[in-house]
Amino acid sequence: MQSKKRPIPWETRLGYDAFVIGLFALALIAGIVLKGWVVGKTTTFTTKDSTLSLSYPAAWAAQARKGTLLSLRDLQSEGIFKTTFSVEATELDPAAVEPVQELVQPFTEDKGQALSAYRILEISDCEMDGLDAVRISYAYVEEPLESPFQTSLPVVVQGVDVLVMHGSRLYVLTFSAPATSFSQQAEAMESILDSVDLGE
Repeated sequence: MQSKKRPIPWETRLGYDAFVIGLFALALIAGIVLKGWVVGKTTTFTTKDSTLSLSYPAAWAAQARKGTLLSLRDLQSEGIFKTTFSVEATELDPAAVEPVQELVQPFTEDKGQALSAYRILEISDCEMDGLDAVRISYAYVEEPLESPFQTSLPVVVQGVDVLVMHGSRLYVLTFSAPATSFSQQAEAMESILDSVDLGE
């Protein structure tokens, strides 16, 4: 009578290792596919009066912030200062509406008083949904923590403000990210700005 061959210990170990490696590979592939799906997915925001709509990455978190129509934060971005995007709107006197270029100087003066070490990098004319707009690139220093006993250092932040007039309403769209990672985040910024629809 032929006896049943018992597996050699190292053969059993190899079979177990191959099974674990296979599971790990499947999990890795599933993670990559899921991440690609989430990264590529967007959410649409529209104001209550439908005068402005835009699309932004679905993974970004909407946050309540006083004075903004929309405030977003990319909680997955690295570092203490998270990449942010916001939209503000100001209703101007219809009788005193000026070209958007005329609003740049007072706007930057106010911004310079609100931000530490504010420096303008570039000001350029552009278009947003067919309307004249102005793009202001700048940098400033952000204190991420209020306590002097914390070890985190101040962060140099790079930002972009786009000013656009729609009727008598001034929209300010603001994107900001740490200067060290701004170039990696620029594609997301351009995608959001390109999606802006200012209605009729």
